Amino acid sequence: MSVDSNKDPVHGLVSIIVPVYNCKAYFPACVRSVATQTYRNLELLLVDDGSTDGSGGLCDQYAQTDHRIRVAHQANGGPAAARNTGLRQSRGEFLFFLDADDTIEAGAIEQLVANQGQWGADFVIGDFVKVRNATREPRNDIRLPASQLMHGHELVAAARSYLRKPNKHLLFAYSWGRLFKSSIIKTNGIAFDPALRTFEDVCFNYAYLRHVKTVSFLRAELYEHRVYDTYTSATMSIGSDTKSMLGFTAALAAIEVFLGDKISRTDLKREIGHARVTLTIIQLVRICGQYDADRRNSIDRGLREALRDEDLRRALPYYSPAKGESRVLPVLIRARLLKPVVWVCRYKAHRRYGQSAPCKVQAGELVLAAKVLN
Repeated sequence: MSVDSNKDPVHGLVSIIVPVYNCKAYFPACVRSVATQTYRNLELLLVDDGSTDGSGGLCDQYAQTDHRIRVAHQANGGPAAARNTGLRQSRGEFLFFLDADDTIEAGAIEQLVANQGQWGADFVIGDFVKVRNATREPRNDIRLPASQLMHGHELVAAARSYLRKPNKHLLFAYSWGRLFKSSIIKTNGIAFDPALRTFEDVCFNYAYLRHVKTVSFLRAELYEHRVYDTYTSATMSIGSDTKSMLGFTAALAAIEVFLGDKISRTDLKREIGHARVTLTIIQLVRICGQYDADRRNSIDRGLREALRDEDLRRALPYYSPAKGESRVLPVLIRARLLKPVVWVCRYKAHRRYGQSAPCKVQAGELVLAAKVLN
């Protein structure tokens, strides 16, 4: 999907794009954090993605109080589709994505724009803080690079770090909280894939990075990202479609295109293969954490298809687990042993997410999983 590139961007204008879906409890704080920015040259694009809790009406009310706020209403299509609507309607020189249940510090946009002006970077990334139950908590999942600027070879190194440890090196895993150039996005037709429910940010970022010369970093906590205790908030509800949890295949394809001829084909094949197996294991655990009577058949059907996937099977020899990473599941996947895969993944989900996971692991299943693991 391409975005509208017919409009000349307004110099210095920052377009803040917020997908809005059933977030009435937190949405007012989000809008307020934008309206009170010290940087005034901005527009706030609220995209109501088929909300049913009154959030869409709130959008219209806010637009009446501030001329910088514009609203679009559409049928529910997910955050990727909502962001694309915002992209098409944006007029700014810069773009900034914000989730409707998150907030930004009062000087966030001003500091990001100043940083871009100082370094002339194509991509400006600020730091963020997690907020759980109204409490800011420390995090170590993303560390900004030591240098102020990241250039070509360093971007390649970052992509390869993600492939080695895709659950640890998350620098380019999010689209929110950073400043993009709209000219790069619109000239190159970059957009979010609305078919994806996971990893769509990774796909978008690496499509963007293909056209970037420098990335700058601002070591200031400018963005407050809300996290939740419940399992389904920490992951993604699969509904009846396990494929929706396997969006990493598109993300790996985007990274492979980004790396292109920057590294040897042998290294690229090995690192993509390792990442494919690692991400498959991570997502299988999340999928099996939602295993219950209502979803058992659809999950089993989806897992059978996943275990037959030829790309995954070709990737298995390249899997090189580090300490603490699963060594048993690849063996079970290679043997296409559906039930043992389910037992082990449910056990791992129970260990990781505890009682917040919808699945209730029975004592017998724990024994079976323990036998497989041992």
